[in-house]
Amino acid sequence: MYPTLTLSISDELAVVHRFVDAEACFLLDGAHVVPRDRSRDFPIQAEVVSFSGDFISTSTRAAGIIDAFARGAHAGDLGSWSRL
Repeated sequence: MYPTLTLSISDELAVVHRFVDAEACFLLDGAHVVPRDRSRDFPIQAEVVSFSGDFISTSTRAAGIIDAFARGAHAGDLGSWSRL
């Protein structure tokens, strides 16, 4: 079950979540598409959560990360991650 990556999408933007176990969640550091001091809302299950530009990527970049991980790439090799 772990590690796993999940994806939250809003329009053409995305946030990638990395779970290494049930207790530890990391977010992929963003690609500077939204300024650090700005935030955007993303759906997560039945809630809407705000994320700062620090963690927002394009949905194209995020999809590439998810695809590479699904093909066997180590998540640590796919970008820089920040622990929540």
